[in-house]
Amino acid sequence: MLTFRKSTLAVLATLVACLAAAPALALVEYTWDTPVHVIVDDEFAFIEIYSTITNTGDERDTYDIHKEQLVPDDLIWSASICVGDFCYAPNVNDVSTGSIDPGGTVDIGVAYFFGTEPGTGYSSLRVSSQSAPGLEDTQNFVAIHSGCDVLAVDDTGDAFLSFDHMDAIRAQLGSRFAGHWPRALQEVDLGSLQAFPATLWITGENGETLDAADRAVLGDFLGGGGSLLVSGDEVGFDLCDPASPNYSTANVQWVADNLDAGYEADFGDTQVDGLAGSDLGDGLSFTLNDPMADPDVIRLTRAGAAQFGYGTGGTAGILSTGTKRVAFLGFDLADLDAASLGAVLDNALTALAQPSASDTPALPAALTLLPNQPNPFNPKTTLRFRAPADGLARVDVLDLQGRQVASFRVPVTAGENAVPFTAVDASGHDLASGTYFTRVSLGGEVATGKMTLLK
Repeated sequence: MLTFRKSTLAVLATLVACLAAAPALALVEYTWDTPVHVIVDDEFAFIEIYSTITNTGDERDTYDIHKEQLVPDDLIWSASICVGDFCYAPNVNDVSTGSIDPGGTVDIGVAYFFGTEPGTGYSSLRVSSQSAPGLEDTQNFVAIHSGCDVLAVDDTGDAFLSFDHMDAIRAQLGSRFAGHWPRALQEVDLGSLQAFPATLWITGENGETLDAADRAVLGDFLGGGGSLLVSGDEVGFDLCDPASPNYSTANVQWVADNLDAGYEADFGDTQVDGLAGSDLGDGLSFTLNDPMADPDVIRLTRAGAAQFGYGTGGTAGILSTGTKRVAFLGFDLADLDAASLGAVLDNALTALAQPSASDTPALPAALTLLPNQPNPFNPKTTLRFRAPADGLARVDVLDLQGRQVASFRVPVTAGENAVPFTAVDASGHDLASGTYFTRVSLGGEVATGKMTLLK
């Protein structure tokens, strides 16, 4: 027993000595830094989108590059693999880098040559290590022709080069061309939005819709008079329903201020009917082809008109007009049959591009008070009302006992007016939380409303 133990210990000692003497296994790894994935440029432009591979392992390595591509079908559009300063012919889809020392780098990328046909070019590069073939990564690149009629921002989550939502839309655009920006690749910048006559933002059935970066750039875009069509099952729910993890009063206000919409309910109906005389929906009626569709019921909060209604009631789509132009659909465009989709897209892009009947709504016959936004509020809100004529209006704020706590006069114009209000009394003291009445007087007419200050 003792001899066996000595023998065993001797063997173990020998193994330990051998392992200690053996060289450590080589570390094979790399990083791939790509600052830009999507770029917009003009006809006949030649652009290169570069990224950098760094050998972060401890042995020399060589990298194999495989390209897949999809570009518009003309004789000029092309996409080529570039390594360093050299770009291969467009028909070359597989190349290798030279040997890269540990810590060394190599620039690789895609060179696009834009043709005469407006559209979008797509490329996918897969990089794999020759030292460890299972070590690979894929990155995607997009080039958009600025001559397109509309920029489609695709936030549906479709896989790259399998753009089911976008393919359905593109097939029904008729003579129009769409630039396609897959949102998963890169945030959209303001300059790119402004490069096109209109923007189509599709979220499909994606539960995560407009994030903070999206809302910021869209706010700037619309604030500058942009034209936007938003479509998706969950935009209203995602931002405005207390049951959503992304709900906040700030998001509710953003939807009201920028999409000119309010959220009513999470489920409308699969039957959608265009409203008579509307720019987008007149004469249309269709059934959403996804029986599990969960469209939003919305409402218009500014000048414009409802465009679609659900079979069970409630508004399915709106068109808001003015300095900005917004069409907001509470359903997924991909759920429409081809003919209906084509009609909705044509009507929407026409309405967004030029004045429509909705731009000049009839003046109200009487002074009308609209809901203030936000409500409840703290400490600021916007009082809204429609006036039948120009004039000087008096605005009074009263407590529940009918006592006047604030009063001021403001010039108004015929149509909708918005007046900011901060919850302070005539002496500049903060008002207490509670319910207050607003009273607007103009030309012998009086309109009253109610609002809640919630601290």
